[in-house]
Amino acid sequence: MACGSQRDEPDRDGAGSGGHVRSQRPRPRAGPRPPTDGRPHVRLVRLRTGLRLVGLVAVPTTTQRDPVETTPARARLASLHGRGIARPIWTLLPLIGAAVVGWLAGGHRAEPSIAPSTAAAAPHHLRVGPLDVAVPAQWRLRISPPGSAAEAALGVAYAPSRDQASWNWLAGAPVDDPSLVPASVRKVLARPPRAPVPTHLAGRPAWAYRDLTLRDGGHLALVVSPVASGVLLSGCEVRRGVPPAGCGNGVLSIAGARAVPPTPDLALRLRGGPPLRALQRARAAGAGELRSATTGESQAAASTRLASAHRAAAATLAPFAPRTGPGAVLLGSLRASAAAYERLATAARAERPAAYRKARRQAGAADRRLRRALTVLARAR
Repeated sequence: MACGSQRDEPDRDGAGSGGHVRSQRPRPRAGPRPPTDGRPHVRLVRLRTGLRLVGLVAVPTTTQRDPVETTPARARLASLHGRGIARPIWTLLPLIGAAVVGWLAGGHRAEPSIAPSTAAAAPHHLRVGPLDVAVPAQWRLRISPPGSAAEAALGVAYAPSRDQASWNWLAGAPVDDPSLVPASVRKVLARPPRAPVPTHLAGRPAWAYRDLTLRDGGHLALVVSPVASGVLLSGCEVRRGVPPAGCGNGVLSIAGARAVPPTPDLALRLRGGPPLRALQRARAAGAGELRSATTGESQAAASTRLASAHRAAAATLAPFAPRTGPGAVLLGSLRASAAAYERLATAARAERPAAYRKARRQAGAADRRLRRALTVLARAR
């Protein structure tokens, strides 16, 4: 109903359709009679209502008003309202109507949890290299404390709670170590990380380091999840005490580059391509020179270059090779080949045919072991 917004136009003879007659002053027939007592006049209408939201309250919205034929009861109610008797009821009707409509629209429920104001906010999205990472909306950006692992990793730090006793951070880094913990973080650790625990980060395979002690006395829980181009780091850090459990649970989703399962040989496989290709080129050139050499000096020079190429490859790959497994076998094979070619160069330079033949057999055996080690590493996952 609409109160006070429109005024009834009385019958021309001054009486309502119900027969209740009120004395009225003469007035022009062209328009409605203005109120004489200061009270709002009422016209009874039929409402075709929809719903619209005003703030957080569903209220009816009038789309069309059609006059309703006035009955004697309605006329008596209008006359009572005009004398002020029914004013409290009419004042409450809009509120009652809004409450009823809101109750119906809410499916007969009253739980605050389903109110529009409590709907879950959209998560924050962060770009980390080729990855799009989503974190909870309630996380707030904060400055990484000086000396923290977050600062060392150039990570984006978040405060998951208002007390800021702990902070979470995300960063990307190259894969430069069998532990998958990058050099930027390793340099602030009080000691090297121990063996990781297999876990998942937003459904992706990952490694977890539960409690890493920092040089400044802080503690870090770290989850590392690699891709082909690097590793995603999710850290949980505290100044004192033990880092909160479940580090990485706050990462809601990760989209982008394909995940790569973490293994101790992953750094070697990802970073070993360029040095191994350079070694292959040096081996092909050195083998040709060795076959065409006709003197002890030329044989010694070719063997020395081959030894240097294997030694350089081993030195380049050593930081990425684990202590055990196919990576360790490959590193040992490279060093064994370098030593075999050095013995070959020594025998050629001394022009000792028997020692030269023996050294050449040893170099051939070392080359075969090297090829097997490369094959095993390529198949290891």
